[in-house]
Amino acid sequence: MINENDYTILILGCYKYMDAARASFFLFKKFWPEAIDSVVFGTDKKPIDLNDFFENVVVVSDDAYSERVRFSLDRIKTKYVILLLDDYFLSKPIDSSKVESLITTMKENQVNYFKLIGLPKSFRGFKPYNGTYLIKSNTHYGISLQPSIWEVNFLKKACKDSADSAWKFETNLAKLQKEKTFKGIQYNTNFLAIKNGILKGKLFPSTNKFLQECGYSPLDRDTISFFSAIKFHISQKSISYIPNKVRFFLKKIARLFGKTFYTHN
Repeated sequence: MINENDYTILILGCYKYMDAARASFFLFKKFWPEAIDSVVFGTDKKPIDLNDFFENVVVVSDDAYSERVRFSLDRIKTKYVILLLDDYFLSKPIDSSKVESLITTMKENQVNYFKLIGLPKSFRGFKPYNGTYLIKSNTHYGISLQPSIWEVNFLKKACKDSADSAWKFETNLAKLQKEKTFKGIQYNTNFLAIKNGILKGKLFPSTNKFLQECGYSPLDRDTISFFSAIKFHISQKSISYIPNKVRFFLKKIARLFGKTFYTHN
């Protein structure tokens, strides 16, 4: 788990998504093979055949999501961790040298968090590294479980508050964004060419076609409709740009009709 580049890759998953995790690791070996030895896989339950699919991967497990993350981080000896999810698939070859340059930038500029996908986009340029932008402390969904690089000790702070799901854990992450010591930067593009394969347990319409094109067998899961996929992508992008006060008001109205949210805003 220790490597000379001072980063570990942590893939977070769960037992009920093991089919996605196996596909994810197949794609990892295809598109980023030189980084295999730097991977830690965190899950809540270990299938009997897991080692057949995850060669050279350390498996850690616990019940609560926050404990699973903390348990994983405690076994990481590097200063930085690249955080991925089991159903976020790599889709293009990764250049390790470019990733390592990001780690160097974080070290030299005391950056806690590097977001590798631009959602929402930021417009305040980060001059020390061309093509990157500063994340404001009040940016909605500024930090998340989306593909990212973390200073390990900073990420551990989010594990102090118990969270039994990924969504609740993201609420804990949002608290870090308000800290005075927080310094986050991001790309406005999908740096790792991540493809989101599953939504609420169901496949996106293009997931199995993509897996087959990469030489992997289709996953045996239901597929959401094309309309649902479009609706999700539009709402995911648009809600990020709604002002906090407006979003708070809309959630207040939605609660009157029985809708629940993890946060007030």
